[in-house]
Amino acid sequence: MNLTNADLKLMGLPSKKVLTSRRYSKPTIFDRKTGRAKIVEPGVLSFAGAGYFGIRPGAWVLLLSGGSIGWCSAAHVYGAPGSYDISTAGHCGKAGDIATVVGLVGNRNPVLIDFGAFRRSTDGGLGKDHALIDIDPQWQSLVTPTMAFWGGPRGVFTKTGSVAGISASGNGGVTPYVNPDPFLAQQILHYGHGIGIGAGGTPRSGTSVSAAAPAENWTRSAGPCMTGASLRQGEMTVLARFLKVSGCALAIGLTGGAGSALAGEQYVALGDSYSSGTGTREYYDTNCERSNHSFSKIIDTERANTDVVLAACGGARTGDVLASQVSNLTTATKWVSITIGGNDAGFSRVITECAKPWWAADCDAEVDKAQAYINTTLPGQLANVNNEIKRRAPYATVIPLSYPRVFMGVDCNAGTYFSSAEMTRLNATADLLRDKIRTAATNAGTQFRFKDAIGPFIGHAVCSSSEWINGLSNPTGESYHPNRSGHRSGYVPLVRAVMG
Repeated sequence: MNLTNADLKLMGLPSKKVLTSRRYSKPTIFDRKTGRAKIVEPGVLSFAGAGYFGIRPGAWVLLLSGGSIGWCSAAHVYGAPGSYDISTAGHCGKAGDIATVVGLVGNRNPVLIDFGAFRRSTDGGLGKDHALIDIDPQWQSLVTPTMAFWGGPRGVFTKTGSVAGISASGNGGVTPYVNPDPFLAQQILHYGHGIGIGAGGTPRSGTSVSAAAPAENWTRSAGPCMTGASLRQGEMTVLARFLKVSGCALAIGLTGGAGSALAGEQYVALGDSYSSGTGTREYYDTNCERSNHSFSKIIDTERANTDVVLAACGGARTGDVLASQVSNLTTATKWVSITIGGNDAGFSRVITECAKPWWAADCDAEVDKAQAYINTTLPGQLANVNNEIKRRAPYATVIPLSYPRVFMGVDCNAGTYFSSAEMTRLNATADLLRDKIRTAATNAGTQFRFKDAIGPFIGHAVCSSSEWINGLSNPTGESYHPNRSGHRSGYVPLVRAVMG
């Protein structure tokens, strides 16, 4: 929702011009009468008496971008104290956007904080509209998993005033208990958006749940009717056994079916251009050439209960995966796929050199260099990546994928000069890379399920009658990458053989 000045006034906030004139790296309070901003110390901020202040489910989240102001509500808290994340709807922001939380509102002066950045975001319509915000370390103390008490609280309380809760175990079991600790479980109704007590909006229902080991030791809040809300597989069933959730929460539960996953099984696709979708010629993220025609996005669309995060980026090396992709993994991640190693070995450089006429190229030297790298340096780099994946996603099944052989022995492209011997050596290099990726996966343990792309792509190489790999293309970056058929018919079946 893009707010107008009239909306902002109703919310007790300054005008667009005032709000977008600065960032809020430090807590900033606005005087409602004068519109002036004042930096306040974090120690001034308190939950006491506010009920709905802080970084928590139901809190207002603003996206200040250029001259516009987007508005959503926070949904679920993930992680543990000191390392919390919070979710919202995918249409609220894209990866890298700065999220701003609104603190004291209504009859109080509003406080704004730039509290974190969108780590990932999916805006794919109903059921696939969600994002995760990394909360900066300095604001972790302001996070609470309980819902904002807009006009509330209205909870499930015993006659003695204790909160009735549930303990959910990893095998789907549930144990009711009575505990005054609101951080464990509570059923809350909140009304409107806090613009005065009980004002406006449709009543919403939400539940804050803490699942015990061996589930994953996670704490979250599930507000099924909130913006960006979602439930993992089985959670609605667990809740329904103890809490007769009414209104919109029950409707969503019935729509999803008993025990179904509204958020789906989390699948994170890591790696380079072979995973991002380079070669499919249509991209929603041109920087990384991420495509909806990539194999992970096809699986996201066609496989039930699947929620994909396409983190792979064209040109990525093992170091890039560690620096900017593995942060998408969590203990809730169920599936991971990865193609990596080709750029480390300099595949693009080798192809470019070997495509030149024989008198202008030194193809053998480049191939020798790449093969030496694959044999000596790459195994350690693959091990580092695999170890980090295991550390961040200890319960995930990981699917390392090899690269196909690009050539079939014929060069039919005008402008390239691959000899038969050069194509043979380049294919042998793909085989060598496959062997190292497979060995690294084996060494990583049973959590890793290596799948070989060489077999499925035989008969579909460059210059075949049914190419799954582009030859020399315009733009040249599309060259020697799987096309849409390669992703759908080559890589999708390999991954689905593991995922089902």
